[in-house]
Amino acid sequence: MSSPIKKFVRPHSLTHCVLDHSLIGRLKHVLWRRGINAERTRRQAGGTDLDSTARSIVRQLAEKGIVIGNVTDFLSDSGLAAFREGEQVIRAEVASEKVQDTLTNGRNSGQNKDYLIQIVNFSDPIDAGHPLLRLALDERLLKIVADYMGMWPQLHAISSWLNFPVDQDAKASQLWHRDPEDLKTVKVFIYLDDVGPKQGPFSFIGGSHPLGADCERLPEHQHPRRVLDQEMAKTFPEDRWTRCTGPAGTMIMADTVGYHRGGQVQEGHRLLVTFTYTSGAPQEKRKLAVTGQPNWQLSPIQDFALKN
Repeated sequence: MSSPIKKFVRPHSLTHCVLDHSLIGRLKHVLWRRGINAERTRRQAGGTDLDSTARSIVRQLAEKGIVIGNVTDFLSDSGLAAFREGEQVIRAEVASEKVQDTLTNGRNSGQNKDYLIQIVNFSDPIDAGHPLLRLALDERLLKIVADYMGMWPQLHAISSWLNFPVDQDAKASQLWHRDPEDLKTVKVFIYLDDVGPKQGPFSFIGGSHPLGADCERLPEHQHPRRVLDQEMAKTFPEDRWTRCTGPAGTMIMADTVGYHRGGQVQEGHRLLVTFTYTSGAPQEKRKLAVTGQPNWQLSPIQDFALKN
C-alpha cells in the first residue's frame, strides 16, 4: 500500500488513539483494514468457528479492551500442552546462575528497565521448535485475535520476563501509556506464578482502547509518552482502573493501544509470558525473528501469523 495512506493513518503522538469515533477515525479504520491489510481482512471475512466461550472473549475485548481468565478459556488442548512445556523451559532459565545473580544484585544493570530480567528476549531470534512459538500460534488463540481485529493477525513478538522489587520511583512501562506497535495491538500476558496487589499486576483502563467508549479521552500530562497516576486520575478515577491480579495460569488479553501500565513489584516477583499480535503492516518494525521451519503442519491462519 502506498506510503501516503500509511502516513495518513499514523498516530500523531504516543498518547493518541487513531481509531476513534470521529468520521476521520472510522475512515482510517476502513483504510487500515481494507486497504493496507486487504488480504488479511478478506481471509477473515467468512468469520471463524469459535465456541461460545471464545465468542464471549471477543465481545468483552471489543467492549472493554481487556479480558481476564484462565489459560483454559483461551487455548486449545495443543496450546495448553505447549504452555506446560514452555513453562518448564522458562523455569529452568529462571533457576540459572545468570538470572539468580541478577536477583541477588537487586537491579538489572544491563538494560533501561532495570526492574526486570528478560527470560526470553523479544529482540532475540526464537527457534521454530520452541514451545512458546507453538503456544503463540495456537489456532484457537489466533482465531480469537482475528475476530477482534477483523483480520488474520501477524505474530509481532514473543517474550518472557521476571519483575522484581527495585527501590525507585515508577518509570518506563510502569507508567500509563499506549503501545505504539499498531493501530490495534493485541497483547497476551500469562502469569506463571500468583500475582497479588504487591506483585505489580498489569493494570488497564477499560474503554480506552481503539473504538472503545472512552478512546478519545486524553488526560493532561507532562511527559510526551507517559502519564503519571495523579494525572490519569483526573480523567479516569482509580475505580476505573482494572488491576489484573490472579493465580498462576491467569491469562490476560488486551488491546494495549488502550491505556495500561505494569505495576511495581513490592514483594516477591512477577513471572510471565507475553505475545504481541498486530496487522500485517504494523506501525513499528516487527520484532519476531524465527530460525528454522516449524516441524508441524501449519494451518492457513498460523502460516499468515508468521508471514511478513
